[in-house]
Amino acid sequence: MPPGRGAERQGLPRRPGRDRGRAPAPGTAPDVSNAYAIDGVPEGRYVVLAAFENDNLVRDPDLSIGGTSVLHIDVVAGGTTAVESFKVTGALDVYGPGVDGPEAVTGTPTFSWKDDSSEDRYDLEVIDAYGDVIWTHEEPKHSGSDPAVAYGGPALEPGMYYQFRVTSRKDDTSLSRTEDLRGVFYLPGPD
Repeated sequence: MPPGRGAERQGLPRRPGRDRGRAPAPGTAPDVSNAYAIDGVPEGRYVVLAAFENDNLVRDPDLSIGGTSVLHIDVVAGGTTAVESFKVTGALDVYGPGVDGPEAVTGTPTFSWKDDSSEDRYDLEVIDAYGDVIWTHEEPKHSGSDPAVAYGGPALEPGMYYQFRVTSRKDDTSLSRTEDLRGVFYLPGPD
């Protein structure tokens, strides 16, 4: 992250080698319903992701079918790079915390989401603001009730932002997952 943004802005320590650059300013995303171009992208290797918006859709996590692989592209100065299409699927609804934006939690958070009726199990992970997975949990199938799982990982750091992500699975195949912008929470820091 550039100085003054991200970790430093949130009062978090910087981690050398973890700076990732800056996302495009809001409102600069192209209309991707047809052919599109993004001007001024620096040279480098990039990962193509589905739109980060709460639209109840996610990139299909089932990598065993066509159109679901994570796409990497190499951008060369002055060149044009074509991007393959990818498949999206309905997202798992998040009930909390972090349904509509980052949510303050006190004590032990409980993660809840809408049951995916075709799953065998869920894989839940909690990620910190640096992208490090700090806790994982395998939740068995739910029949007729929505899952609610109490956090069971290491102590949460005051002021740190976290996200819980859930993937529904059947026979070791990923079916769906929670959206990229939901499930964000933080433990308030000292005033």
